[in-house]
Formats: sequence, structure tokens, C-alpha cells
Amino acid sequence: MSHSYKWLVYKGNKVRIDREIASLISNLWELGIGTTNSCQASCSYKCDHKWKIFKYKDGSELFKKIKSRYCHDQVWICFDGARSYEKFLNVVAVYEDKPGGMYEHIQGHTIKSHPHNVWTVTTYIENTGIILREERQPVVKSDNLPKHRKTVGVYVEDGCKKNNFKIMPQLHFPRKHISYVEQKLKEALQ
Repeated sequence: MSHSYKWLVYKGNKVRIDREIASLISNLWELGIGTTNSCQASCSYKCDHKWKIFKYKDGSELFKKIKSRYCHDQVWICFDGARSYEKFLNVVAVYEDKPGGMYEHIQGHTIKSHPHNVWTVTTYIENTGIILREERQPVVKSDNLPKHRKTVGVYVEDGCKKNNFKIMPQLHFPRKHISYVEQKLKEALQ
């Protein structure tokens, strides 16, 4: 899904950040919390959307999402490592002695009572020791793809010099919690 974006500078590179979370991501970077990717309106892995499958004569398939009520209601941030995610949690997770409060959503304790308010984290694991090469493959003709696209780039693993695994936590939290996160980040910057 494409969103309106702003150009920000991160580690000397211009990067596109979705407009709704641009100040949040900028504040993360200012606090020394690194990210590798983000999206202002993502589905969590718990999203209950269905898929429609289009099958083509050549045997290929195209999957199209059938949206549900909770599609795109999550912010997604991929941190550059566990230390950055820990720093983030130490800033935003303020302990409170209140059942069903934000601290319990962050910890995942409200999964049964408020499943769509829970923050979830998964890990993306990348082996940076693998040699990748790009292959161009023809795009299957479809009404869903732009007419000017004739090929698609695919990265193929082509051997491994030495394993160099990197673990990057991926956080999904409800979009309605953006203002809470921004407030905690601003407080930490003061």
C-alpha cells in the first residue's frame, strides 16, 4: 500500500518515511534508536483478512487481499537490532498499576480482552554474509500491474562467505497509539 511520504535524512541517506509517522521516526533517530523500515498503516500478523487467488494459464498466481475491518490499523516499525528495540521500550513503556492500561497493551497482557490494542513483536532474521545477485524475470500480465513493467527484480542467494546473522525486531502497534508514542519520545528528548 502506498502512502504520502516525507523525505528525511538518516545516516547521510535520503529516505522516504510515511507522512503520518515521519515525526515519530525522526524522534526515534534523534534518540539514537535505529530503524530499517516502517509503515504508517500495516496489517499485523493477526489481521483476519482473506485472500482472493487469481490463477493464470501459465500456472502462476496473483494474490489479492480482501480487506477486513482491522486491515491497515497498525503501525509497523522494523528496528535495526535488539538494542534499538530495547531503548525504544525503555522510553515508551511507563509502568502503571492499572489493569488494561497502555503498559499491559505493550506487554501483550490484554490479548484476550483487547486483541486489537496489543503490541506485537516478531523478528526478521537476515544473513548479511550471503552473496545476493539480482535476476530479472518477466512479469505475468495482469490488470493489477502497471503497463510499463516488463520485468521484476528478484534477489537470489548465491553462496555464503561466512554467516553474519542480524536479528531485527519488527513491532506492530495500533495506529490509535501513535500520539502516546510521540508524547513519550518528545518527553525523552527534553
